[in-house]
Amino acid sequence: MENSDSLMVEPVPATPLTPTGPINVTKPFQWLQGMAFGLRQPVLLCILQASPPQEAELNRLDEAMSAFVSEVFTESVSRESSSIRKLLARINHWHSAIQREQNIPVFDDCHIAIKEGDESGNCLAVFPSAQKAASTAALNWTISTANRILTSGTLTTTEISEIRKALAEAKDRMQSAALGGTNTIHFLRAAFDLRMSAHPLPSGIHCIGLGINSRWIDSSITDQTSFMGVNLAKNKLACASLLAKFGLPAPHHRLAANEEEAVRIAEQLSYPVVVKPMDQEQGRGVFAGLMSEQSLRTAFRNASEISKHILVEKHQDGEDYRFTVMHGQVIKIMHRKPGLVTGDGQHTIEELVAKIQSSDEHLRAFRRTGKMRLELDAEALELLEERGLQPSSILQDGQIVVLRRKSNISSGGSYSLVAVEDVHPDNRDLALRAAAILGLDIAGIDLIMPDVRRSWLDTGAIICEMNAQPQIGYRDTPHIYHDMLHQLVPESGQIPLHLVITEGDGDYAHQAAIAASKDHGCNAFSSARGVWVDGRQSAWNLSNTFVTARAMLLDKRVSSAVVAMTASDILRFGLPAVSFTSIRALADHAKGAQIPMSKTLHTVLGMVKAHTGLALGTNDHDN
Repeated sequence: MENSDSLMVEPVPATPLTPTGPINVTKPFQWLQGMAFGLRQPVLLCILQASPPQEAELNRLDEAMSAFVSEVFTESVSRESSSIRKLLARINHWHSAIQREQNIPVFDDCHIAIKEGDESGNCLAVFPSAQKAASTAALNWTISTANRILTSGTLTTTEISEIRKALAEAKDRMQSAALGGTNTIHFLRAAFDLRMSAHPLPSGIHCIGLGINSRWIDSSITDQTSFMGVNLAKNKLACASLLAKFGLPAPHHRLAANEEEAVRIAEQLSYPVVVKPMDQEQGRGVFAGLMSEQSLRTAFRNASEISKHILVEKHQDGEDYRFTVMHGQVIKIMHRKPGLVTGDGQHTIEELVAKIQSSDEHLRAFRRTGKMRLELDAEALELLEERGLQPSSILQDGQIVVLRRKSNISSGGSYSLVAVEDVHPDNRDLALRAAAILGLDIAGIDLIMPDVRRSWLDTGAIICEMNAQPQIGYRDTPHIYHDMLHQLVPESGQIPLHLVITEGDGDYAHQAAIAASKDHGCNAFSSARGVWVDGRQSAWNLSNTFVTARAMLLDKRVSSAVVAMTASDILRFGLPAVSFTSIRALADHAKGAQIPMSKTLHTVLGMVKAHTGLALGTNDHDN
């Protein structure tokens, strides 16, 4: 968070736009699609008037807000910072945190500009944002709630209820910006930390990096993942058949057209069996360890609700291991266990489940999905009945009771990490071979075997599932997404990139872009007229210089580039990339006369100066 800035702040209107309180928004929010003021994400600008709080008030605010926002605030500004800056740092933290709870990628600090000598509390606040509607809803709730806490002292039960209701309504308005799965937000966080540009594309795809050094990702699918491999992994019957042709240990299963055929197949394979959809992922509709015709029929009906293509498979005894592989290397191994409870001799099974549900991990998942991972549902009750137990049963100390037939974390399972070097080389090679056969650059291979430290050639094993879009997991390997991006994205996604700012979009601006591209030896440039790559125009008729620049930076042919943008477009949209090798502002000399640099250009330079490590260039001696 910036500690000082002399940027001119507009006067405060007579009537605030939010209810009067210690923090008043005095000008409507303005959202920029690009970056500005040193932030590495799109930004939401607003003019605020804030009253300086006392340290005791800030402490009270921290304590009260912790009841509504799970991420605890930790001081991110220096002790010497003003109390207004400390207050707005908190506003930024909470407005970002409730968006991250909804799987919305908002990570950056805020930028606060206060006019030198101004003691009115009037300031420009620049907040990170992934989408305008989501950030606006989050910021409105945060400011309103902070005002309420600071002005009312101790909150009443009614006030707490009203705040929670308002938060739920705000989260509903954020849903359109929520990312699917869990991988993407972690990849975007890693890209942010590594100062890589990240740009959303249609269908949940994101472009990480610029030009020739960019990569596209969709969760853990990349622009180099085999299309045929993805389709084969989604079809468990075809995938098993292919693996078997290569001599790998594939499961024995058959497709059941109806419930009666499923019973016949199970009798031929002999119990226990597994029922699972042929075309689903992440354990959806999987029922393992079925011991009887009754449990088989129930499982088949449940699986049929989410798929018309149901497999009956011979159950394989053993432990469940997920191998995550990338580019011919095993990068992570998880030993997975199904959802279960462990007795303590005092609490009932129902109470033990409630305790698990109250854990931070399960509550985070519940806030994200609206569903508890582990609960006493029909599957859990059936497993209890098979063991002669009830929810009210008290287990002996250390007694383990399994409540899930599958080991997926999404259904309440747990896991422990296995060091890659501790795994038998034959088992690592098996996982790598399976991924290579399908042509998957990143894959999750699920192996069932007695002991991962012994060779599958001696103990037996099956590859029960191939995942072309595996969930990587963050909790125990927080740096894995950074490591993966280092491998995926060449040169940290950077290319030599130079910005030319002009006051207009006339011929002089276009010629300046051409001249700059020659001076810097770039193979591409963009201006109001379009995009040129390797001397040929490749894009045109775009609405503004921001959109034109973005089009160029998505082009994988671009190895170095000049971006020519008008000052007015930067004010409206921000910058199309996180950083530039150089930035130069040009006054309009189209008529041959030196024109002093305008106030607009000066303002824009204040917005962009933190986005280059070099001194800003200008052609104006009066700046």
